[in-house]
Parts: sequence; structure tokens; C-alpha cells
Amino acid sequence: MGIMGCEEDNEDIALKEVNKVISELTCPITSLSKGKKNDIVGKWRLIQTAQRIDVGAPIDTIDVSCIGVIFEFKNNNVLKITGSSTLFKEGVYKYTYYVPEKPNSLSHPGPNLEINDRSWRLFCTVNQYRMYILQQYRNSMVTEYFIRIK
Repeated sequence: MGIMGCEEDNEDIALKEVNKVISELTCPITSLSKGKKNDIVGKWRLIQTAQRIDVGAPIDTIDVSCIGVIFEFKNNNVLKITGSSTLFKEGVYKYTYYVPEKPNSLSHPGPNLEINDRSWRLFCTVNQYRMYILQQYRNSMVTEYFIRIK
């Protein structure tokens, strides 16, 4: 299973792509919810993790759909995580999510997400059905892929 992209704005194509990804998961997602582009509020189920341990190294993609990790972003800037992911442990966190007016082309084209005032930024892209969160380190990266379930 390849890494799913989140760049597509066309709603029909976005839904078709997300249904294809869901059909390839080890544990199928039975509830899919539609939101608005760049609206992070809602419940998200972690389905894939991708890691690269060094520059030039291959990207390892892992299906984590059976683990049942849920990220619930609330309107009051509270994030509740049920289960643990590569980037975060289960718990309740404060978050700030914003879309920059002019994305920084040197680092990443997407919106920024800060969780618990981390000293580094997470890069997050949200469309109607999917979200990904990217953490870049000096020579490596971790990306977590989610499906909107509520």
C-alpha cells in the first residue's frame, strides 16, 4: 500500500482516493465523515505511518489501521488522543492550528500545527476526508495519515 496524498481539492476525486485507501487497509474503516478543507476539528483515525530514518533512505510505510488510535480535535483547542502513535502518547493536549497566508516553500507547503507549545512545528494538511501530520527532524521524518471519522 502506498502513501496516500492529500493534495487533491476535487471532492469526487478525493472521495474516490480515500475509498481506495480504505479498501486496502488491514482493518477497514466503517465510518467516514466529510468535513471542510483546512478544518481540523473532528475525530480522526490513524491508518498509516511512514518513516524515513536518514536522507536518501527508503520510506517505510506501515498500516496501523488495526491499532485504533483516534485524534479528536475540539473547537476549544483541546486535542484528545486515544491510543498512542509514533509522534504522541495517549492524553489530552492543547493545540494551535493555522494556515499561513504564504506557505514557507523552504520547509513545507502546508499549514502548521503546534501541539503543547512544542519548540518545533508539525506540518499538517487537511482536506474533506484525510489529514496528514509530518514531523521533520534534521535527517529523518515521520508522517502520520488519518481518515476523518466524525
